[in-house]
Amino acid sequence: MTQQHAICLIVDGLRASALGAYGAAWAPTPACDVLAAESILHDRLWCDSPTLAGFYRAAWTGRHAAARLSIRPEGAPSLPRLLGDAGIAVHLVTDDEQLPASIPGDAQDVAGVLLESGHPTAPAAATESTAMYQFFAAAAEEIARGATQRSGQRRLWWLHCRGFSGAWDAPTVVRDSLWSDDELAPPTFVESPLRVATDDPDDLLAHRVTYAAQATVLDQCVGDFLAAIDDLGLGETALVMLAGARGFALGEHGETGAAVDALFGERLHVPWLMRPGRDDAPRQRRSDLTQPQALLTSICEWFGVDAGVHSQDRVATAALGEDGEWALLTDEWLLRMPPAQGDEPCRGQLFSKPDDRWEANEVADRCPDEVAALLAAAAAAGLPVPAAVD
Repeated sequence: MTQQHAICLIVDGLRASALGAYGAAWAPTPACDVLAAESILHDRLWCDSPTLAGFYRAAWTGRHAAARLSIRPEGAPSLPRLLGDAGIAVHLVTDDEQLPASIPGDAQDVAGVLLESGHPTAPAAATESTAMYQFFAAAAEEIARGATQRSGQRRLWWLHCRGFSGAWDAPTVVRDSLWSDDELAPPTFVESPLRVATDDPDDLLAHRVTYAAQATVLDQCVGDFLAAIDDLGLGETALVMLAGARGFALGEHGETGAAVDALFGERLHVPWLMRPGRDDAPRQRRSDLTQPQALLTSICEWFGVDAGVHSQDRVATAALGEDGEWALLTDEWLLRMPPAQGDEPCRGQLFSKPDDRWEANEVADRCPDEVAALLAAAAAAGLPVPAAVD
């Protein structure tokens, strides 16, 4: 029997390491952990681009930043168009006024609701007053309006939240609960950092604690949102997804902020939880490498729609950045080619995976054979391997 509805929650700036199900210990995320326990959890979803447009190119068209790694041909209809042609209504709800510039051209006319996100100037008095909570509450109301129309029409609600790229207005009480420095006052800033270059421990602590406070807020948002769709009778049968559109740098490589696009795990590795209704089927924790194109194929499979995907055996994932920067991830290694620096020979950076989770120990000099093999794989994937590599 064809399934009826799907709800896809996309949170910008949500890195995998923010959730307890992915090993986070800095802040509790019990609601997301419960969702993870009921879901197929994808351990290694890596974005192929650090940009929002890149995420939507992949998730809505199946096209990869490196064309050879695409799973659908150029010009193939986007996910909203595919579903619309199959009689499935697609509803886009977002609080990001910049999002329309990032979605594929043939999806520009998708039925959408832009919610006012406001511009907080101080921490919220309570979680229910935060910008993120207001988004989830309004999104639940939009779903309620559609769900009460007993038309029998199948629906996809695609909810895109600015998340960690928006205001960091977690209440002071939440920040205080995570702050461990007795000599410094907890941070009170609410503007999400764009690009801050610092290795000062106090600055790093302030940004990381405030990010963790936002993760705590998100967790309550998710918990209350799921309770709301349960009240609508959707929780038992609808497909529910929670994923990050891209991660967020918190100083692991010298910079913090939403505009830090260096191709490291903190920016590319995002969570993906997929709950196909509530039933007795066993849930999986999947460790295979995957990229955002898989969201498209999973949603199409749920609705019984042919996505027009050509099969592809993948032993690596890749990402493309600016100025020739790219990264290639396999089960054992991450090879990163930094942006070109004038006429200087490019020097690849090699990190052992999964042991070196934060890409802190660069070992290219000690593993020349592995670097050579990965460069060959990158060239085969169509990545711009420089002629001269140091």
